Amino acid sequence: MKIHRNPVAISIVCLFMLCSTSCDREMFFQYTALPEEGWQKDELVAFEAPVSDTISHYNIYVHIRNAGDYPYQNFWFFTKEISPDGRVSCDTIECYLADQRGKWLGSGAGALFEMTVLCRQQLRFNRAGVYRYEIKQGMREELLRGIRDIGLRIEKSDINGEK
Repeated sequence: MKIHRNPVAISIVCLFMLCSTSCDREMFFQYTALPEEGWQKDELVAFEAPVSDTISHYNIYVHIRNAGDYPYQNFWFFTKEISPDGRVSCDTIECYLADQRGKWLGSGAGALFEMTVLCRQQLRFNRAGVYRYEIKQGMREELLRGIRDIGLRIEKSDINGEK
């Protein structure tokens, strides 16, 4: 008996298996596109993530998509987490999007690159409800050009720090 392998069917099965294993850990993932002309200094990017699990540990990542014309090596941003009971947690984060020679460090090719930044690790949510995350650029530019999208991802983490 001869077995015929359909490459399209194999690809679909592999994609389904990959999604089913990675999606188990992912609780929230969303992007916000920024205006083409640039990111205003005081403009907030906000995400609202519903949380029901207060037992597991989570990692929180910010995804930064930048164009090849972004004028700096680094990127500063401010984060604010507002819990359902109104508690506020703020942080200032710097990440490098390019090395000293100007080579982009994130994944991607052509004109768009993506950097993933771990912002909080091994976090346990104290209360179920909707958590609000606000991100603001901290580059001191009235209009920051070259950052195209900002994303927020929350995913389960093992207690030992493993993904």
